[in-house]
Amino acid sequence: MGFHRRKLLLLASAALVCSSSSPVAAEDRVVRLITELRQARSFKVRVQAAYLLAKVHDPRVLPALTAALAGDKDEVVREFSARLVGNNPGGDLHGHMARVALAKALHDPVDSVRRSAKNALAALDAALRASVRQHVSAMPPARASGRIKIAVGQVADRSGHATGALRQRARLELINQLTAQPRVQVTDHIESDVGFVVDGSIRKLTLLSLRADVEATCVIELILSRPERGIMMVASGEASVQKARGHFRPQHRAALQEDAVANAVRSAHDNLASFLAKQ
Repeated sequence: MGFHRRKLLLLASAALVCSSSSPVAAEDRVVRLITELRQARSFKVRVQAAYLLAKVHDPRVLPALTAALAGDKDEVVREFSARLVGNNPGGDLHGHMARVALAKALHDPVDSVRRSAKNALAALDAALRASVRQHVSAMPPARASGRIKIAVGQVADRSGHATGALRQRARLELINQLTAQPRVQVTDHIESDVGFVVDGSIRKLTLLSLRADVEATCVIELILSRPERGIMMVASGEASVQKARGHFRPQHRAALQEDAVANAVRSAHDNLASFLAKQ
């Protein structure tokens, strides 16, 4: 990559860090920026359009940026788009679309684009972990003596197929399910007043092409233990999610597996909740 082109990318990155993130109100401007990102002849104009789009909280932004990451003819635009996609601008809570696009970009023919995608994926996963910690820290402290304090540990992979993002998705779903119980207070640290610890293990994770559907299946175990007293129970949950084969695309894989993982956690939690209700 030439010095001038590299300098432009660095300047654009610096602008992204230092600039205001105030939203763009005019809808027609969003349309114009998306058009420029797709069609402008100058790569400089396309980089600027991508940068301005990333400042907008709009559901049209992420599809436009992922398209640029996947298909722009200029490596500078693809590399910069990867950095922007890693911030998941206007995307869904769990970053399905962003993660799929970045995973594909790991096979880009240009090394700098691959590095940018790898770093962006790491940043995306770190943001998810931070959201879990924030979710837990925002929970109110226990006020009634009848409440049970539960520490949520990690979710391991015994299937050989669950990514770090899927394990984090399972952990977040477990926290959400436990928090919904009125007598439970959740923490992510084992403290002196913790009554139980819950760890998870993904035992099975498959994606099968059936006659009419593509099916993702997950089996998960939730292991409930008492500090210094060992395992009290193991709650298992299984779930399958299907998508019609005619509508399935490779980019749907991550979302389908995440749905299966989340549903399996809910199923296992139902068994766990029955036990906790008797405590």
